[in-house]
Amino acid sequence: MNIISFAFSYFDLTTLNFVEWAGIVIYGNVPPFIFAEMIWAFIAQIFFAGGLGIVFIYLVPQVTSKNLLFKGWFYGGMVWFILYGISMLYEVTGTTPLPLKTSVSDFVGASIYGVILAEVSKRMLKKFELTS
Repeated sequence: MNIISFAFSYFDLTTLNFVEWAGIVIYGNVPPFIFAEMIWAFIAQIFFAGGLGIVFIYLVPQVTSKNLLFKGWFYGGMVWFILYGISMLYEVTGTTPLPLKTSVSDFVGASIYGVILAEVSKRMLKKFELTS
């Protein structure tokens, strides 16, 4: 997720990567951040993504593992939409308004995250024979 986000930043396909989103939430101000702040935001973002993964793993047995890649993509998209909605609702400085390229690149990143999360989950469930 972060690799895609950093690549989008490098190629100027976004104005705000996922680590900068985390930095805005943690520090309450907009980039640029110093190196130590970026590292801390990166660590926090990794833990947040891990927490989202745990929620997904707990949801899988509730909905069966059939079409898991689609469900992962949908989950990633829903998380993106909910987080965007929260940032708009509370008018979080630095996250509103966003240009189309940032919105699209964040959705693509969230979609990739969801699909990879689903594939890893499927492999883990198969390995431990927990599929339904």
